[in-house]
Parts: sequence; structure tokens; C-alpha cells
Amino acid sequence: MPRNITITFNDNSKHRYENIPDYVTPDDIEKRVNKDFPGKKITNIDGGKKSTQSSELDQVKKNAGVQSSRRSSDNYENSDWEIFCKSDKLTDDKVCTIMLKQNRKVQCNPKPDGRGTLYVGTPYRQRPDFIYYRFDNESVVNRLPDPIEKELLSVMFPESALRGKSRLRVKIISLLKDEYDFDINLSTLQDAISEYIKQGLK
Repeated sequence: MPRNITITFNDNSKHRYENIPDYVTPDDIEKRVNKDFPGKKITNIDGGKKSTQSSELDQVKKNAGVQSSRRSSDNYENSDWEIFCKSDKLTDDKVCTIMLKQNRKVQCNPKPDGRGTLYVGTPYRQRPDFIYYRFDNESVVNRLPDPIEKELLSVMFPESALRGKSRLRVKIISLLKDEYDFDINLSTLQDAISEYIKQGLK
């Protein structure tokens, strides 16, 4: 369904794109913004709410007895996270991921046995070069990315390391020496993981 996307730049100016289809990815948005506003740095991409046109379309579907995919039983959201599901085109299996609403590059793929992973992705497809992170009020940890993180352009945290924690702060220094900060609410993530496992999603 179409959404209104608000872009925030490092000078605090904003630009809004209206009626953007759901199939448009954050990378597609970044490419468009970089083309429209060369030289400006993006600090946030807000997916926003569905446009009025989308709401009207949902109402028409509801009246016709057709449920929106956002309302299906295997979709869930809380204040920070949402479960996004799609069908594998080859196997028809349902594949679901927990995504941070404000930054779709932050994703979690939990496992019933607790061996899932939280991925914190770098914007603009930049390769991580150095990583700092801190759980709650513990000491700051710094390390180099491993080869898989460099390949995936994401910093990885095992699901087991998130247990009992309420906050994760991450600073990623990219290969180009840009800095990207993340402040992740792990309490609301645990709620989303619980719902994910409760529904038996894979």
C-alpha cells in the first residue's frame, strides 16, 4: 500500500515523497534522494503512515471482504518493531523478519532455540570498518567487523546476547570514515520476538 516517506537531512531540513508503493525498498529511496539532493546527507528515513488513498483502498477491501495483508494474523507491530512476512516464491513457505520501523536495515531473525541474529545494517551500502557497542550501562566494547559482517554490510549480534538487556547502542565507523549511531530498544524487541515465536513463524 502506498506510504508517505519523510527524509531528514543532516542540516535538519526535510523532504516528503508521497504515495510511495510498499515494494519500494529503503535502498531505492536512498538512490532517489541522492539523485534529487546530491551532496546532502540523509540522517533518517521515516516510512510514515499509509496515505489517505491507501486508507480508502483498505476500507473498500474491508467492505468487499478482502483483508489487507497488514491485518493478517501473522503480522504484528508494537511501538518500535513490526513483523514483516512474505512467501518464498520457490517453496511457498512463509518467511518472516522483525524490522525496526524507523530503520529497516535493523532486522532480527529469531529462532525458537535462541540461535537467531540481530542485524544492524549500515546506510548507503557502506562497509563497516570499526564497531563500538554498549548494552544497557555496561562498558563500551569495540571490535573489528568479521568477514561475514563486511560482506553483509551489517553488524551482527547473536540473539542470546540480547537476553535480559533493555538497550543496545551501536556506533559503526564505515570504510569511508562516516559514523552511524543506533539506539535500539531491546525490551520492545523482546516483545516482538515473543510474538514471533508464539505464532510459530519461521
